[in-house]
Amino acid sequence: MESNGVSLAISSLIFYHHIFVSLLLPIFAFNLFNTYFEKNYAKLNKKIWFCMPLIFLLLSIIFLTGISIWAMLGFKFSWRIIAMLAILLIISIYEIKRKNLLKISRISESGMKSYVKFCKLLYSIQLIMLILAISIFGVKV
Repeated sequence: MESNGVSLAISSLIFYHHIFVSLLLPIFAFNLFNTYFEKNYAKLNKKIWFCMPLIFLLLSIIFLTGISIWAMLGFKFSWRIIAMLAILLIISIYEIKRKNLLKISRISESGMKSYVKFCKLLYSIQLIMLILAISIFGVKV
């Protein structure tokens, strides 16, 4: 039986976890917007490169708050936890892949065109995944 203080701590931590997850939405939307409307590759790279540390910072905060919540709940497995870990892993892997692809692609214009196409697809999928995750998982204790 949990005390009132523990329940309050868990719900507060879940609230902060959702705040940090929702902060990823405008960053992905900003990057997606830039891939469609920024025609200068140098400016596009600067804008996406500026957002990259924010994405990785938020992903690490989301991971740490998620692990803290999971620990407070006794490390019980559920489909929600597995799905959230999978989403976090997918976003992290593809952000690293995008960063490495930029290093190779910025040499040629054809490489940059394929990179921009990849970014459009990547940020669209990540935005949809986050919106679905927020709407499905919601704020439930």
